[in-house]
Amino acid sequence: MEEKEKKEYMATYYQNNKERLKDMMKSYQQENKEKLNEYRKDFYKENRKKKKQELIDLKQELELLKSKKD
Repeated sequence: MEEKEKKEYMATYYQNNKERLKDMMKSYQQENKEKLNEYRKDFYKENRKKKKQELIDLKQELELLKSKKD
């Protein structure tokens, strides 16, 4: 290969790698965004369940205290 052809080949090679890496980063970021959203959904769902259960427990405790008072 001549020097000029070699430089063109290397420039093309690096440009292709650069574009491939950009695509990989975009897909990786998208995957992470989706995983984070799933985690958030699960976290908030669990948190709501816990709060609801706490509320139910408090209501039962209040009813128990009212019944003891009477």
